[in-house]
Amino acid sequence: MHQKSIHKNYIWNMIFQLLTVLTPLVTAPYVARTLQPEGVGTFSFVNSVASYFVLVANLGTTTYAQREISYVQEDIEKRSDAFWNVFFLRFATSAVTIAAYFVFSFFSEFKLLFCILSINIISVIFDISWFYQGIEDFGTIMRKNVFFRILIVLSIFVFVHHESDLPIYCLILCLGTLTANMSQWMRLSTLIQKPDFAQVRPFSDIRTVLSLFIPTIAIQVYTILDKTMIGLFSGVGAENGYYEEAMKFARLTQTLVTSLSTVMIPRIGSCFAQEKLEEVKEYLYKSYQYVWAVAIPMSFGLIGISDNLVPWFLGPDYAKVSLLLKILALLLISIGINTITGNEYLIPTNRQNLYTKTVLLGAAVNVCFNALLIPSLMSMGAAIASVLAETVIEVYQLYLVKHELSIREILQRSSKYICAGVVMLIVLRIENSYFAPSPLYTACMIITGVVIYGCSLLVLKDKFVIDHIKVGLKIQK
Repeated sequence: MHQKSIHKNYIWNMIFQLLTVLTPLVTAPYVARTLQPEGVGTFSFVNSVASYFVLVANLGTTTYAQREISYVQEDIEKRSDAFWNVFFLRFATSAVTIAAYFVFSFFSEFKLLFCILSINIISVIFDISWFYQGIEDFGTIMRKNVFFRILIVLSIFVFVHHESDLPIYCLILCLGTLTANMSQWMRLSTLIQKPDFAQVRPFSDIRTVLSLFIPTIAIQVYTILDKTMIGLFSGVGAENGYYEEAMKFARLTQTLVTSLSTVMIPRIGSCFAQEKLEEVKEYLYKSYQYVWAVAIPMSFGLIGISDNLVPWFLGPDYAKVSLLLKILALLLISIGINTITGNEYLIPTNRQNLYTKTVLLGAAVNVCFNALLIPSLMSMGAAIASVLAETVIEVYQLYLVKHELSIREILQRSSKYICAGVVMLIVLRIENSYFAPSPLYTACMIITGVVIYGCSLLVLKDKFVIDHIKVGLKIQK
């Protein structure tokens, strides 16, 4: 297989990730008003609980599978063996998880919703996006999903009209995911061989899989447990609804920040397998600079436009989301750096144990601050706890790699972006004091922010941005 273009893969992956996040975001104004904060909060709580079972069904195989496929992406026999080992392992874990899930849901007051969400566990079996990521074929993932994402959006507008339609909303989301995953199998026969059952060993590397499952569990602590704890302390309702809507915006911008890292993981894994260590470092430094260049304006931009965006986008019942967005915006920088150091460097270089330590530390910080802050601050407490947890992980991971990577060089690459971001934020806050909330004014603020940030970097003669503008112009030609 010939080596894929990082720029093209980045664009494909970013489109795919944006589609995944934009599906709930595009429908957010309609769903927020139709289901009301209580309905959105109920879905958020129930989905957070069901997500624990999806997590067990995955059993840490996504990261493991992508890495293993990247190691042997040029050898069809080894690639096929790696694929079938992972597939049958996911099949086994999903079957056991579904049985346990139905026992649990039988005793819940939300039996119907939990029953519908069981489709997400079945979807784990058919999800083979990890294979295409491992062979650096991100175009296939995007093309197979775009139709189903559009279908999900249209179905929500057609079939969800009342607060009582919450089960229909859940069913649309789950079936959309399942059919999109199943469509990924259409091209698979040209990329792998049929399984040789004498060679299939799904549990042969279970120790490594479990070692990657531990950080996956820990990550879920501060991506799902916060919603569960909000529901337990405040009751299933509005507070979870506020947090859910704020996280949708945060996830959208986070997608732009982390898309490159998803593309770089198989490339770095392949370089590491070939012992091209200097090339690995070069890719990492470029990734860090990309995160600074994208995460800082995204973070400052959310803080700047949130007061103008939320009132017209979600409605007056969601005023608290503006405050939550200002806090969660800070996640973008920490998550971006963590994705590079942890997912892009430690895992592909077979040091998942170090990665696990950092994530467990972050999970412990998150749980402690959730317990301290959620009872009094509710959703705002969960937002603060998430930011603190990611910041702790960021600092600890950089400390662990200080003898291999230059921390000074990593941090120095952020200076110009911070200066440009501060200038942009000041202008946005001035505009906010004059502009009433409306789609037109929000669009004007976004355009203003992009122009000011870009012009500031050109004035500062940022070579990274100038070089990528040149690359973009070449691709366009």
